[in-house]
Amino acid sequence: MYSENWCAEGERVVTEKIDHDDWPRPLLATKLDPPIRVRGMVARPGLVAGLVASPQRLTLIAAPAGWGKSTVAAEWSDAEAEQRPFAFVRLGPEDDDPTSFWAYVIMSIGQVVVGVRDAVNSDALRTPGIDPTRSLVPDLINGLHDLDES
Repeated sequence: MYSENWCAEGERVVTEKIDHDDWPRPLLATKLDPPIRVRGMVARPGLVAGLVASPQRLTLIAAPAGWGKSTVAAEWSDAEAEQRPFAFVRLGPEDDDPTSFWAYVIMSIGQVVVGVRDAVNSDALRTPGIDPTRSLVPDLINGLHDLDES
């Protein structure tokens, strides 16, 4: 469950709710929108075929700016042979802290994996001095594992 608002810059903002408490800060929903394919993009059928064939359940696409990460992700998610759900996060310099990073990761995964947000103790995002990687990451991994088992 989430609520949508609009910030002054015209960006859509999502405030996620876990255990009926708000996240510690609004999250920009546009950072969670999947990339779209654009006309004239350089197709990478070999790379996409390899990604589709991969048995991995989690893939991180990392490369310098302008190297085609969003293009490959868009092409991969549109591939007819791909049946796995996709969680996307676009990060910027303002997300260079554990609290912001994990808030976006959890929100994104929660859009495609029902119940994962409930498995995470969001207090770690609110409490100053608590390292979210020590509390959120184990909660996230255990929550995904428990959901997979059910």
